[in-house]
Amino acid sequence: MEFRDVLRRRRMIRTFEPRPVPDATLRRLLRAAQRAPSAGHTQPLGLVVVRDPQARRHLAAASWSRGARPDAGDVTVVFCGDLVREAERYGARGAGKYLYMDVAYAAMLFMLAAVNEGLATAFIGDFHEEHVQAVLGLPPHIVPVGMVIAGYGHEEPRARPWRPLDEIVHYERYSPAYDWTPRRLPPQRPS
Repeated sequence: MEFRDVLRRRRMIRTFEPRPVPDATLRRLLRAAQRAPSAGHTQPLGLVVVRDPQARRHLAAASWSRGARPDAGDVTVVFCGDLVREAERYGARGAGKYLYMDVAYAAMLFMLAAVNEGLATAFIGDFHEEHVQAVLGLPPHIVPVGMVIAGYGHEEPRARPWRPLDEIVHYERYSPAYDWTPRRLPPQRPS
């Protein structure tokens, strides 16, 4: 499939057919996720593949999602990050920001690869972290960032409108520019 078609077809799907995702296909998706960039190549990513129905029901109980549920589809992959790996290199900024970006890159690659394989996905980011950690037996320094449900979609993806590009793209400076002078920021270095 052409990359532009993968991007065009990617949607969040909430209902799935009961068909299982083949192990070889799932392995390709996991490999795609592993290829995600990370700050300083810290590779904080940890993936927990959950197919057990009871464990997936427990994940659903931890989720506040009103749409997609971790017990839908065939498999739920919990995307986790290792706080220690990021903090050792980048301190609090690494643990508080880079970790989430790095793991989100991996989730997006997984989701795009799934579309390329003819599968549907949904990302869940609203859940009780400690509950998910307890269900999966994660140590405290391994943080669940998101859950991706994967399977064969049972609904036709809805096309949703995108904001106009002119509304989100700014060149050289944000427009209208915000006046930061009252904040007494350090002077900018001459280039």
